[in-house]
Amino acid sequence: MWAVAVAVAVMMWMWSAAGLHFSGWLERSNNYPVRMAYFAVIVALGATAILLPLWLVLPGSQLSLGWTLKQLQNTQQLSALLVGLTVSASLWRTHELLKPAVRLVEKTKPVPAAAAKAGQKKRRP
Repeated sequence: MWAVAVAVAVMMWMWSAAGLHFSGWLERSNNYPVRMAYFAVIVALGATAILLPLWLVLPGSQLSLGWTLKQLQNTQQLSALLVGLTVSASLWRTHELLKPAVRLVEKTKPVPAAAAKAGQKKRRP
C-alpha cells in the first residue's frame, strides 16, 4: 500500500521536473506569468494522468488481489493526498526558481557626471 502511494508521488515529482523544462521550451521569452500558467496546466494534466489509473485500473489489477476494500480505498486516498502535496511543492519550487527579481529603487538623487569624475581623480594614488 505505501509502496504504491510513494511510487505515485515520485512519478508526479518526475513529471513536474520534466514539466518545468517543457514549459521553458514552450515559453522561450521567460515571461513569468505565462510560463507559470503553462507549468500549472502541464502539472494538472500529469496529476490527472497519474491518478486516473488508480481509480480505474487498480481495483481489478493483480497488485490489489489480496487487499481488502478498506486497504484499496486507503491507498487511493493516500496517493491522491501525496500527489496533491507533490503538486503544491512543485508549484512553490517553480515559483521560487522563476520569480522575477525585485528591483530596489533608491530615493537619493543621482550623482552628477562632473562630481563623479572629480571623485575618481582624487582617489588615484
